[in-house]
Amino acid sequence: ACGDYTLTAIRRGAHRVYAFEPFPETFELLRRNVILNKWQDRCVLSSLAISSDDSDVRIDPKTFTISKTGLPIRTTTLDNFIEWLSIPPPQLNFIKIDIETHEIEAAKGMVKTVRKYHPKILIEVHEPNTIQQFLAIIDANYKAENLNTGGGNSHWLCTKR
Repeated sequence: ACGDYTLTAIRRGAHRVYAFEPFPETFELLRRNVILNKWQDRCVLSSLAISSDDSDVRIDPKTFTISKTGLPIRTTTLDNFIEWLSIPPPQLNFIKIDIETHEIEAAKGMVKTVRKYHPKILIEVHEPNTIQQFLAIIDANYKAENLNTGGGNSHWLCTKR
């Protein structure tokens, strides 16, 4: 269900959760779940997509690929978002990434954040060598542990060595 990871984070003691959902229908489901569960004081919702730059793109919601006829999506970098909010270290300690094959673009836009806060990162990847590329980009002396329990995509927990 939309918001499961947000709920899990809050139940495990997260002071604040920043959730990004660029697709309007899914964003509305997330917003409703936050309200129904009375998480408004602990959740900051954004309709931005995390990427390597600030731009406007069109994404096909079925294939998650850039498309001339897709939904208009506004992107930003995690570095810019965190800077706008002026979050002081060490208050950002965990990042969860599930962005349907755009992990490398997100990595390019979060290097400063990872180096400043050293958060644990839970990431879902769709291609076998994506995790090595991701770690090479963030270049912050991180290691990755495969949490895969079988099935489709791989889940990795990345932590500072």
